[in-house]
Amino acid sequence: MGGFCVGASSATVAAHDSRIREQVKFVNFFGGYYDARDLLASVVSSTRFGDGTEEPWEPDKLSIEVVNTHLVEGLSDLSERDLLFRAFVARDAILDHAVFAALSSDARIVFELLSGVDLTRATELINALSPRALDVLDTISPETNIDQLEARVLLMHDREDQLVSSEESRRLAAALADSNRAYHTEFSLFQHVDPTRSVSLPIYVKELLKLYLHMYHVLKELS
Repeated sequence: MGGFCVGASSATVAAHDSRIREQVKFVNFFGGYYDARDLLASVVSSTRFGDGTEEPWEPDKLSIEVVNTHLVEGLSDLSERDLLFRAFVARDAILDHAVFAALSSDARIVFELLSGVDLTRATELINALSPRALDVLDTISPETNIDQLEARVLLMHDREDQLVSSEESRRLAAALADSNRAYHTEFSLFQHVDPTRSVSLPIYVKELLKLYLHMYHVLKELS
């Protein structure tokens, strides 16, 4: 199995499934996320983080749009959903403090998340989302039930990825390190999953070699 971006995470979640996990030999995971909660926290706080460190990160406009839409559509009240969609997705409305005060607690959490917060506050707010919203995030996360994954995982990620930070792949690789089931390659060649980053000739040759070695491992799994 294999996938790109969200598809990489979806393929890994599928590979957990007890109905097929014994039949999945490997997953090629390219530019995906490990934990949807962490991905949301990174995007809304414009921060990449891992191994006790954090640094500024500028997420791509598409990541921002997808995260904003996901959070807004998770609200159960249709009128609040429409209100926040117009403010943070369509961006054709401005909400004042009076409107904020009238929102439900769930909508206030989403409002604050999408208004811009630091990483610590983003994590607090995400963990305070409704049980239904958190269940959706956990369901689509490879991190959930990672111990049930039997397949080998071959990870690819560009270090400067602006749609999904490369720390997500590092977390997945770390989770599989004890079982020696991960082969992890980081690149400086891709714009997310598109090999169009402008680099010097020496770096380009080095990156092609890394890509060749990664594909060798893929072919080895297929043999």
